[in-house]
Formats: sequence, structure tokens, C-alpha cells
Amino acid sequence: MTARNSAAYDIADITRDQGFTGATVHIHPTKWTSRRRNIILRALRDGLSTAGYDTSRFIEQLTRAYGSTVINAAQGNNIPLDAVRDDKREAMLAYTAAWVKIKLSKVNDSNRWDYDIYLISRWMESMEAGNILTSFPLPKMAPQDRVAFIKEYLKDDEDSIRTQLADKIEAGEELTSFVEAA
Repeated sequence: MTARNSAAYDIADITRDQGFTGATVHIHPTKWTSRRRNIILRALRDGLSTAGYDTSRFIEQLTRAYGSTVINAAQGNNIPLDAVRDDKREAMLAYTAAWVKIKLSKVNDSNRWDYDIYLISRWMESMEAGNILTSFPLPKMAPQDRVAFIKEYLKDDEDSIRTQLADKIEAGEELTSFVEAA
């Protein structure tokens, strides 16, 4: 990823104002390198990204701004519930609960305070309490295995927002989105 545009620092300062409600962002895909364009298009078509941290984060935020999702398969630790196929949610819940229980059963003094252990134990507590889950933790596995695992549960994307976004990028159209303040 290229160096941050100096205007981004000015925008970041503006966003700190309590009156800030959002900003419109314009992106010209024609200014991307062909490699970056291909990485982004592949992620949009597949529904998951195996790119580096910065590129995957960009793809994730871009698709969220358009109301869709791309899973970060390389570094993400969770799958958002809205990205999982409806007919696979129960299977995903059962599989996740099983591997989390196994992992937590092997906790000992040397890894008790590990951050990943903390996160999955919080997920398990939330699930057992009957809380509404918004995401599922991913097990630690090789990147290729992780991609295959995610694809098994990922929603199909025919004629969807991601496909439309990919078509706009291929056509060289300017991408415009309104990013609302949190």
C-alpha cells in the first residue's frame, strides 16, 4: 500500500470534532496498480481476502461501506454471522463450540492469560448464556485450510453488492461511499 495521502491527516483531524457526522469518500480504481486491482477483484468474487493486513483491511472496509462483507482469511480471527449461510449456521455453531471446548480444556498455567484464550472463552460464555452472537471465532490453521474452511460456510454472492462493486471496478467507475461517524 502506498504512503498515506497527506489530506488523510487533515481529514483525521476534522473527524475528531464532536460535530462530525460523516464523510463522502471517492476512490478511483483506475489509479490502482493492476496487481492491487486483481487482488481486490479476487477478494470481491471469492468473498474472502488472503492479502496482507493493509490490503485486506481496505477491502473489508470498502465492502462494509457498500453494505456487504469480505472475510479476511489471512489474519481475521472471526467470521461475522451475516457472512455465514443460513443453512450452515447451526453446523458452524456446533463446530465452533466443539473446537473451543477442546482448546479450553487444554488451558494450563503457561497459556492461561493468552489473549486468544481470553477471546474464545468470552465467546463461549456468551454462547452458553444465550446471548445473540454476531461472529464466530476461527480455529488456528494453515492459510489454505482456513480459506477452504471459510468457503464451506460463506454465503453465495450471485448478483449481490460485491458483484456489483467488482463490476464497477472492472469498468473503471469512481467508487463513492458515505462513511458515517461511529
